[in-house]
Amino acid sequence: MTVSALRRVSLAIVAAVGLLIATGGPASAERERIVSFDSDITVRPDGWLHVVETIEVVATGDSIRRGIYRDFPTRSLTEYGVNRRVDFEIDRIERDGRREPYHTEQLNAGVRVYVGNADVLLRPGRYRYTIAYDTSRQLYHWPDTDELYWNVTGDAWAFPIERATATVHLPEGAAVGQTDAYTGPRGARGDDFRIVGNSGGTLRIATTRTLLPGEGLTIATAWPAGLVDRPTQATVIGRAVYDNAGLAAGAFLTAVLLVYFLVAWHRVGRDPRKGVVFPRFEAPDGLSPVAVGYVWHGGFGNGFGVARALTVAITSLATKRRLVIDDDGKRRYTLSAVKGARGKLPPGELAVYKALFPHGRDTASFGSEYEPAMGRASSVLLDAFDWEYGRAYFRSNSRPWLIGALIAVTATLSSLVIDATGQDAWLIVSVMAVFATALLTIGTTMVILVSGRWSRAFSIGTPIRPILSLGQLVGGIAGFLAAAVVGLILADFVAPAAVPLAALPVLVTIAFWFLMKAPTRLGRRTLDAIEGYRLYLSVAEADRLNSAGREPEVTTALFETHLPYAMALGVEEQWTDKVMARLEASTDKPFDRGSYRPRWYRGDGSGFAKAGTLAGALSQGLGSAAAHAMSRPSSSGSSGGGFSGGGGSSGGGGGGGGGGGW
Repeated sequence: MTVSALRRVSLAIVAAVGLLIATGGPASAERERIVSFDSDITVRPDGWLHVVETIEVVATGDSIRRGIYRDFPTRSLTEYGVNRRVDFEIDRIERDGRREPYHTEQLNAGVRVYVGNADVLLRPGRYRYTIAYDTSRQLYHWPDTDELYWNVTGDAWAFPIERATATVHLPEGAAVGQTDAYTGPRGARGDDFRIVGNSGGTLRIATTRTLLPGEGLTIATAWPAGLVDRPTQATVIGRAVYDNAGLAAGAFLTAVLLVYFLVAWHRVGRDPRKGVVFPRFEAPDGLSPVAVGYVWHGGFGNGFGVARALTVAITSLATKRRLVIDDDGKRRYTLSAVKGARGKLPPGELAVYKALFPHGRDTASFGSEYEPAMGRASSVLLDAFDWEYGRAYFRSNSRPWLIGALIAVTATLSSLVIDATGQDAWLIVSVMAVFATALLTIGTTMVILVSGRWSRAFSIGTPIRPILSLGQLVGGIAGFLAAAVVGLILADFVAPAAVPLAALPVLVTIAFWFLMKAPTRLGRRTLDAIEGYRLYLSVAEADRLNSAGREPEVTTALFETHLPYAMALGVEEQWTDKVMARLEASTDKPFDRGSYRPRWYRGDGSGFAKAGTLAGALSQGLGSAAAHAMSRPSSSGSSGGGFSGGGGSSGGGGGGGGGGGW
């Protein structure tokens, strides 16, 4: 071969390679796409549509390996956030004129039809698929017209559509009225279409450009009313209930729940009638300071937790000269038993004393870390008072409340699970419903508890409790927000209106958890007596107490006797201020604030040199240390106007969906 011949061959090879690169190779000419999408839509007199979609595709084996799939929406949402479902019945499916196997899969808002055999792979080439189906509830009925607003192709195809057409056959005698169409992605109002034909009740529309993946064709056409059956009002209501069976069941069960709880509360949950309250100068007979706090607060909660109750018990033991409190000023305390002390202790305080000083020990220290002795003391305190006072003074009414809680669970799950659609949607929705219920319960309970303490927190005169309450309030709000996020996720599986409806039984049940608790008659009488006693401890003006008789003379001994009770009732600062004012106003014995130093407390707070120092040191410092010491650490670890055309857009109306290859 000559040099010139070699040169010509080389140039030819280079040109061929360049051409191959420039054209993107042979595959570029046969990329997967929809060559044509022809939809033939017949509007039947009964209001149903018969739709025949003929879809010609180019398959290369990339996405279209066994066939195509077609998504058809069967659930949409009304303006009220409830479901509106349509019927979808497959008539036939063919490939190149022959019947083709298919199977369906339920989606969140529709049906996916897989066309093809899972065990058969297609050869690369062109295929013509025919999908014929019937669907109902797709027409819009206006006063003078009926309308078909139809998303012909859907706007969720994975392939471009080179050409799309829609042929609409109206019922006999109908003439095509106002007509419009839209192209582009969902919400667009593109006009890349032309009306190919409009005669004899038949309308034909075609696109004028290739629709890209995610774009579609939507049409809207109207005709005079009276040629298509319209549903009666009873049918509309019945179908709305059928479409939202879960909502209907949830609403009914929620109403049953409300009636049940109201009847149960009226029968067993109402408080006995309150008696006449007058100031009392002593605690009710036989009640220790912790018992007074327990009854007044309705148990260990609502501002009277176990840590505060333990602080009250320790202070009471100290004022009775059974132990001495040493405060090192660094949030660490040492309790020392007093040898040879006499006097009978209430059962609860005796149990706490034995837990603090077991096996003959005479000291107990605690601070910011867990201490077994404090853990034991808190446990015996819980056991002693819940057993001794819980049933005698209060009725929890837990059994009727549990029945209501079961109704609430049924109502919540019915609202969500019955209408859930999609693969394993009931399981997903059930798990999320439990999670959201837990978050909502935590958030609601924290907000209720904090709101009950808020006024007391500011009345104490210290920023610590309001800050703690604010933290709990933020935690409660965080629980609400987290539950709302889960609710938004749930709205992908159920109607949005179902989410707040499902939350309502939970909120009602939480509210009645507090409302169903009621004092017994003994508890009501004791509460009246405690209220009168609290009035004496907290009211400074003597003339407001004159009607109760002669008030006892104020002394330091009287102060110590009532201090644990004042702490239990949350009025220790008022009681301290009252005693100081009385002692300072005494003309017989001028009072020196610094002269009072109780033998049972040693620390910087000894004395009245600063207002409320002693009470504050006991209720705050001691209480905070007790809370840490009794808590075991956790383990480490990891349209309008009668026509939608004027305000429509691509992707609107019925039909729609999309598809792809599989």
